[in-house]
Amino acid sequence: MTFSLQLSEEQSDLRDWVHGFARDVVRPAASEWDEREETPWPLIQEAAKIGLYSFDFLANAYTDPTGLSGCIVSEELFWGDAGIGMSIMGTSLAVAAIFGTGTPEQLVEWMPQCFGDATQPYVAAFCSTEPESGSDVAAMRTRARYDEATDEWVLNGQKAFATNGGIANVHVVTASIECWRTCCSKVRARPRLIAATSATSSTGFSMKSSAPALMPSTAIGTSAWPEMSTTGMFAPRLDSSRTSSMPSMPGIRTSATTQPARARSNAARKLAAES
Repeated sequence: MTFSLQLSEEQSDLRDWVHGFARDVVRPAASEWDEREETPWPLIQEAAKIGLYSFDFLANAYTDPTGLSGCIVSEELFWGDAGIGMSIMGTSLAVAAIFGTGTPEQLVEWMPQCFGDATQPYVAAFCSTEPESGSDVAAMRTRARYDEATDEWVLNGQKAFATNGGIANVHVVTASIECWRTCCSKVRARPRLIAATSATSSTGFSMKSSAPALMPSTAIGTSAWPEMSTTGMFAPRLDSSRTSSMPSMPGIRTSATTQPARARSNAARKLAAES
């Protein structure tokens, strides 16, 4: 395929649709949410109602073979307001980690839970940056250890600047497993393990934010944009047993958030099969 910045008719429609949402919904509310310094849940819900905030929309935008659709969406949303734009797009960090390393079964299970639906939207958090090593994953200190006696995975470490940390329905945490081959050969009940990103150590875990071990730390991590929640996370333990007025997008995507849970799972399963 020859690379071109010339937009197709479909991409032009996408740009105009997202721009309309940014102009009519995001910009008028931006100053209020700046002042409140809170996550703009009503705006996330408005985006979910029209299909802008959903798993299938994100999947279709970022699998565009031209590579332009995802950029168009981000550019138009952030034109409306950077903080609100990041609040809507922040979930994509966790989703990208699950999509990049997860099994088809894990995609089906976790993708819909990252977004929720138009009635009850959720966000997902990606926890990688650490106080001591920053975003250098090679220097990551968070460790995951399999406790054979309790059949649990134990996380020990700190995360900082976790986008959506503490408010997310799903937290994706990167950790290092030094005894990867030995540990996994002993696992009786496989934990909510996304996948090994290398043959040696680096692994992603997915946990529900309701897990008692997930403790937000207000001492670490602040947001440059008041509307976006970033926080420090200390997650020492992971139990493997719990662990609108805007029109719909014209002729481009059908929102998974307006479909029943089975349909959303089918959308995730289809994408998993294609990957």
